[in-house]
This record gives sequence, C-alpha cells and structure tokens, in this order.
Amino acid sequence: MLASQRLTTALLSLLFIWFGAFPLFIKLSGGKKVAKVLNQGLLLDWFIEESGRYPHMRFWFIGLCLLVGLLALNLIICSWRRFPPGLSLSRQKWLLFLLHLSFGLLVAGHAAGFIWGWRPPPIKAQVNSTIALEQGQLLTVKGISFYDDPGILQKPQRQWTSTDFSFKRNQVEVSLSKNGVEILSGQIATYKPLQKGSLQITLLGFTAPAPGTELPGVRLQVSRAPFAHAVIWLFHCMILLTFVYFMSTKKNNNPEMPA
Repeated sequence: MLASQRLTTALLSLLFIWFGAFPLFIKLSGGKKVAKVLNQGLLLDWFIEESGRYPHMRFWFIGLCLLVGLLALNLIICSWRRFPPGLSLSRQKWLLFLLHLSFGLLVAGHAAGFIWGWRPPPIKAQVNSTIALEQGQLLTVKGISFYDDPGILQKPQRQWTSTDFSFKRNQVEVSLSKNGVEILSGQIATYKPLQKGSLQITLLGFTAPAPGTELPGVRLQVSRAPFAHAVIWLFHCMILLTFVYFMSTKKNNNPEMPA
C-alpha cells in the first residue's frame, strides 16, 4: 500500500489542496501580520514559541508535516522495493532511482532549512547606523543610493508603475562584522543580496525618510541558511534527470521503423 502509485497520487493531491488552503488559514489567523511572522524566522522556532497563539496555523503546519512525512515514507519504501541494491538495473531504472533519490534529498533539504539556520527579525536602519545582532555581530549601513522620488515610498507598492522605482540603481552599502573583524561587505539591491557561504544580507525594501531628512531608510534581513545552496543544486539536478528520463522513455516508446 505504501509503495503504490495510487497512494503517491493521493498524497500529492492532498499536498496540493493543503497548500491551496494556506491563504484561508492565514486569513483565519490574522492575515498579513501572521504571514510576516512566519517569514521572519525559522518555522521550528515559531512552532515552539508562538504557534499556540495561532491555532489555525498550528493545525495547518501539523497537517503539512504529516503529509510530507507520509510522502517521504512512501518514497523510501517504494525505492527499496523497486530498486533493490545491485548493478543489474536497466538504464531507465537507474534514472528513475536517481530521480527518486534527488526528490527525497530535495524534500529533506527543505525540511532542514526550516529547522537549522539563523534568521533574526528584519532590521530597520538609517544611513551611517550600526545595529547589534546576536552572537556579537554588528551590521553597519555605510551608504544609501536612492535615485527616485522618495515620495513614492508613501504609497503602497501595488500602486507603483514601472518608472516609479529602479530596482537595480537603488542600492545600499552594508558591512557585517564580528569582534571587530569584517565578515562581509558590499552593495546590495532589491533581488540582489550579498552572500558569503551560507550567510546572506538581503534588502527587503526602503522606508520613508525620517522627519528632518531626505534620504530614505532601509529594511534589511540577515540570515544564515546552511542548506540553501544544496537545495538549489538538487532542484536543478532533479529537473535534468526528469528531462533525461522523459527523453529515454520517449525514445523507447517510439522505436525506429524498419527500412
């Protein structure tokens, strides 16, 4: 039963429905405020410390874990039964086995990303300001380059036009140090974070200028995601393996006609 295609299809369908119900659970729990809370830290920390305040989201998260757990168990048993150890497998079965393996590792990598890492709350800062983070780290905003009309920041982003905001030109120069030693420094822009290994500084957006100033402030996110790069590589590998398996199956199902 656990290795059947019917159960796999049912679990994937339930996952699709469960993810589709996410906006409803968010709405029942308080709307965008809850979504920001979920996005600001690790899900495990949220579940342990704050999920009791949001029973609907707690129920959704537990249901998600159960469905993913069943899917992972189904994948392990299916791989064990259909791909026994040995070198006698055909090329198609080896491709299918590697596809199963990459999918399993991808799910495991995503799950690990919810548990391990470091993601303090987003930071609001002005130019030439230094913010103390955890573990003795200091984040300094050395400069802010903003080329558009700061008045646009008073409007909701959904009302912006393509000429109101330059995502590439508006940049922030930041520096991250620990115990007086600089760890990471450089320019960041929207959709262009600063990275070094698993450490990342992301520009979440600009804030309206403080009273008496003309230069906008910034919202930054510092995070450490040890499994992020591995998940990206696994995702690309799974796409490649899917394509190769599809082409191999198509070739075998359409043999050349004899002359």
